[in-house]
Amino acid sequence: MTRHKYQPPGQRIDIGGYKLHMVAVGKSTGLPKVVLESGLGVPNPSEDWSKVQPELAQLTRVISYDRAGYGWSDLADSERTALASAQDLHKLLQASGNSGPYVLVAHSYGGFIAQTFASLYPEDTAGMVLIDSSQIGQQLSFSDWQLLLMEASRITGVNRLLGTLGLVPMPDQDTKSKDLFYQMAYNRNHTSELRNMMTKSRDQVQAAESQGFHSLPLAVLAVPNEYTDWLDMQKKMSGLSSNSTFQVVQNSTHFVQKDQPDLVIDTVVKMLKEIGSK
Repeated sequence: MTRHKYQPPGQRIDIGGYKLHMVAVGKSTGLPKVVLESGLGVPNPSEDWSKVQPELAQLTRVISYDRAGYGWSDLADSERTALASAQDLHKLLQASGNSGPYVLVAHSYGGFIAQTFASLYPEDTAGMVLIDSSQIGQQLSFSDWQLLLMEASRITGVNRLLGTLGLVPMPDQDTKSKDLFYQMAYNRNHTSELRNMMTKSRDQVQAAESQGFHSLPLAVLAVPNEYTDWLDMQKKMSGLSSNSTFQVVQNSTHFVQKDQPDLVIDTVVKMLKEIGSK
């Protein structure tokens, strides 16, 4: 397998039935630990945060990880929903000896997982930074036929061929991350996330949002896109806490952590210092 050409940059931790890969850097300093949560389809989550994690690690312990079916993590047999991933993350953190509290920094679909985690484990959640997070009101769905074609493109190698020919847009990734994408993209865990995103996972997040997050520190970073109501949905999400900030990010793609890492770093550092001063 392609990924076996590369040594995993972190540790593989058994969470009960399968192992998840995590990269933890920095020392516990009395401040909350920072947990980084990537979006859908990111082949190498530790690389996804490579411009953010080392800088934050100068202040506290910072953890990035691969969800089931991503990077160097095993595939899970269970259905992949925001709830299942939040529970996996909690098991990973406990099994690896990284106790809370945590500031959850989540991008895109990772925002679904972070909100579900915060609702499930409020005593372990010190704050959230949501970066252009997915929204329960966005219009997005995938048919079984579309998902079957996605998985078939990986199995047959078509996605690698199209990517090599430049016929499929590829994110700005290093060779290792591209290899991981070609090998892992649209496996059964990925397609399960896609299938459930705007059904079961949306309902789970909706339940979390209906309870609100009270005075939990919350920062929302939003990037304008083609959806006319996108920024309105993002701003409304910032209203889930009475202790929140909202910022529109200009001159960036959806991947703010890559395009404007200093903004993400500054937002997290400010939250950590405010939490630490209390």
